[in-house]
Amino acid sequence: MVDPRLRLQEHPDAASSVSKAAMSDPAKRIAPRVSLIYALFGLLWILATDLFTGWLSADTREVIVVETIKGALFVGISAALLYWYV
Repeated sequence: MVDPRLRLQEHPDAASSVSKAAMSDPAKRIAPRVSLIYALFGLLWILATDLFTGWLSADTREVIVVETIKGALFVGISAALLYWYV
């Protein structure tokens, strides 16, 4: 079997064509954008809902219930957004 590194050395243009092929793949181009949107959405969600939860109640039991609900909502909403966007 031929070592793949030798093939790239024999054909210097092969490396650039592989790179171009990877960038022309729609999934490779959209992945950074989806990741950034997900990170921004997650950060905003956490900050906003934590502030709201702190304002809502000081009772530990209520805070635990609200935190659980907001975590489940985050998972559901982010999964729906990822499905819709991708």
